Amino acid sequence: MLRISLLGALLALGFNSTVQAQYTGSINNGIPYYFANSDFYPFNTHLVTEKYKGRTIEYVGYNKKGKESYRSQTILNEKGKIVRTYHLKDNRRMLVSSNHYFRDSLLQEKTEFKKGKMHASMVMSYNDNYQILAQENFKRGKLQFSSEMSYNEGQLVKSQWYSGKKRKKSSLYEYEYFGNNQRKETRMYNRKGELKSRIRYECKDEGSDELKKNEKMVCIYEEGEKDYFKTIHYTKTRKGNSKQVTVYRASDSSLVELKRFNEKDEMTSLFKYDPETRNMTSNEYFRKGKLRFASYFKYEGLLLMEKSYKNAKGKGSKTVYTYTEDGAPLTFTQYDRNNKRINSGTIQVIQEN
Repeated sequence: MLRISLLGALLALGFNSTVQAQYTGSINNGIPYYFANSDFYPFNTHLVTEKYKGRTIEYVGYNKKGKESYRSQTILNEKGKIVRTYHLKDNRRMLVSSNHYFRDSLLQEKTEFKKGKMHASMVMSYNDNYQILAQENFKRGKLQFSSEMSYNEGQLVKSQWYSGKKRKKSSLYEYEYFGNNQRKETRMYNRKGELKSRIRYECKDEGSDELKKNEKMVCIYEEGEKDYFKTIHYTKTRKGNSKQVTVYRASDSSLVELKRFNEKDEMTSLFKYDPETRNMTSNEYFRKGKLRFASYFKYEGLLLMEKSYKNAKGKGSKTVYTYTEDGAPLTFTQYDRNNKRINSGTIQVIQEN
């Protein structure tokens, strides 16, 4: 099982509005995200918690020789929220993490343990609209960083970040909106109150060379066709223009394709989706027009059956999944580029809570 540092995951996210995965504790427009595929990697965490809600399940990992390499137990409440996770070793059960939730819905407190001792923790508070108001992150009982969020008519307008137990001001984000609730501008200030970056979502005719240092201007356009329509995001900087092109099916607005291009108009990534099931079918990454690496996905209905990876030389690996009759994740097996088994894992119910 892959264990990802709580603190590291939070610091890595920041305030990227295009984040597609969900991250524990960090926010985007005031909405908490939950880190995906950390507790049951490489299974789909959401599918695991949905199918095994109200149960205690055991996750067992095996190495390439079929010998057990990892064993854990996870307690899920009736809503599928992870309450506690234990690591089992030498017939001992050690607490790994413990979670508490705001109104049984949003993660309010998460504590991680190492060798039976508290290692890191995160505490958040919310308003009655389920918007996060404050967050504190601790490591070994010491406050590492914290934040406070302010709202106006339900919109996040300010987020102040602090470092250390003395809560020294670290960075400040300010947000402005158009009358239709769309973001108008994002400003980031350093601890001295100096403006370090600004993103404007109000597109003007001025060229990229007129933009100031660390300033971006985002222009959004739509192009319609008979069966599809496109949303094009241009990001203008002093270095030039990059863009993201998103293609939707006109009949139901389901996602079909997403492409990103750099300032040289070279495609850097391509994501494809099945508009019927809304599942991702492939993601490819490029450098100077050449494929760097890619992942491809095969499904039976809505269930992911195989995920394969390949690098620029066409070499890679794959993961094969199996499920129970009602679609609950059951096993995975990973293979190397020579189709030799690398490792595997299983999930089983050990108790009805």
